[in-house]
Amino acid sequence: MGHHLNLILIVFAEVVCSACVAVGIATRFAALVIVIELAVAFVRVHHSAIAMGPFSGELAFIYLAGFVTIVLAGGRPLRPLQQEQ
Repeated sequence: MGHHLNLILIVFAEVVCSACVAVGIATRFAALVIVIELAVAFVRVHHSAIAMGPFSGELAFIYLAGFVTIVLAGGRPLRPLQQEQ
């Protein structure tokens, strides 16, 4: 793939899918897109290194674990809390 297409896909994953997860729309699908993006970043950019320091894959791995949890557990959309009467 070209660099331009990669940039478009990453921006889609980071902006649109993150907003969908935050609001609760298509949560599992949006989180799965982010998991794929983070896994590629962790393996290709950080070379699967979970080390401390600058340019390590530690933060990408933590985000990856969190979004894998969302994919497995799912989510629910934001709704106002109903008050008991």
